[in-house]
Amino acid sequence: MPRTPDPGERAGSQVRVGSAVATSVTPRAPRRTVVAAGSAARFAERAELQRRLTRRRLYRSSAVIVVLLGLGWLGFFSPVFKVDPARVVITGADAIVDRAAVDKVVVAHAAGIPLPRLNTPALRDRLLEVPGVREARVTRVWPRGLAVLLVTRRPVVAVPTDSAFVLLDIDGVQVGRAQDAGGLPVASVPANNPRTLRAVLDVLGGLPPALTGEIATVGADSEDTVTMGLRGGAKVVWGSAEDTPLKIRVLSVLRSADQTKGAKVFDVSAPTLPITRS
Repeated sequence: MPRTPDPGERAGSQVRVGSAVATSVTPRAPRRTVVAAGSAARFAERAELQRRLTRRRLYRSSAVIVVLLGLGWLGFFSPVFKVDPARVVITGADAIVDRAAVDKVVVAHAAGIPLPRLNTPALRDRLLEVPGVREARVTRVWPRGLAVLLVTRRPVVAVPTDSAFVLLDIDGVQVGRAQDAGGLPVASVPANNPRTLRAVLDVLGGLPPALTGEIATVGADSEDTVTMGLRGGAKVVWGSAEDTPLKIRVLSVLRSADQTKGAKVFDVSAPTLPITRS
């Protein structure tokens, strides 16, 4: 007959049940983690080092911000870099351009403005509005100056009117009026025909200076019929503005060859098949 276990028996004792033995296990108490005094000190040291590094980064970032703000104020708001009109150097202006008008633009749109804030493209556009100015370049000269380079419009033809000659540049822009042509080629083109005028100007713009200086008159009835009268009395039938480099070489050969240099008419409108007439 199996024995009834004594209630006072300790846990963990073996109890026979039938023919088997049951063992009860007493749970162990949790282990306590003990931190050595040396490890705690090292942890505190690392934490303090991290705090120091964080403070240093904060100080450096603050210093950089202060420096940038100072440089920004120095460049954009302080008088150190403000444009001084006395330090503005203008080159390229001549009798065609009113120098007083150029100075007025510079004073109105640049004087007193710090160089870093100066809008040089806008100043260039203002200078191009001055009559006679074809191109303009504006360069900052530190700490308070400007260099202004102007390319003025040069008259290349004189167009006769009822009372005077209108002087036009290579772009067809009027640059003045005069009582005589002043040695410029006198142009004859149909009124209100900008394409024909453009063809004449394109031809003149492609000629070498030596040949341009010999032209007394230039005219056209259409874009393809440009003709030139030379000061020596010869006539050059040029045609359109196409093949200008080839036409220049052919004309030079015809005018220098013994057989044709005395001709009165040089027709190079078809440069591969030139014609001369005495």
